[in-house]
Amino acid sequence: MTSKKDLDGALAWIDLTGKVAHVTGGAKGIGKGIATALAMAGARVMVSDINLEGAQAVAAEIGGAAMALDVTDRAAVDEAMTQTAEELGSLDILVNNAGVYIGYGGPVEQITDDMWKTL
Repeated sequence: MTSKKDLDGALAWIDLTGKVAHVTGGAKGIGKGIATALAMAGARVMVSDINLEGAQAVAAEIGGAAMALDVTDRAAVDEAMTQTAEELGSLDILVNNAGVYIGYGGPVEQITDDMWKTL
């Protein structure tokens, strides 16, 4: 893992030592990048994703923890927040990065209220 001293530019001054972060959709892409940056800044990071193996791989890379999470399941989200607190401490940072496919490919202005609630 890259150390904090290896961070450059705007991120070098950030110190999140002692903070607890939870990143949904953290198994790849932007979520993985955010989880990595938070860990490099000193945070203890819970990486969650519907893809448990991917979340575990990222957690192993950054020295964090991992869990499977389907963000469309409200009870599972509640339990994930409880589990994060139990494993890492009180939550300081929540990154809601997980994407949800709603099966719609039309203009954004035609998205219904129910669709927005799912997003």
